[in-house]
Amino acid sequence: MKMTLPFKPHVLALICSAGLCAASTGLYIKSRTVEAPVEPQSTQ
Repeated sequence: MKMTLPFKPHVLALICSAGLCAASTGLYIKSRTVEAPVEPQSTQ
């Protein structure tokens, strides 16, 4: 018996990996902003 899935497994895996990347990036940026809330403008 062949079951037809409404979505393709590789598409689901791609979405999951993209979600994990977005979550980890968001946490990384949030931790960075907590360490340095204001970036020093020493390029003047």
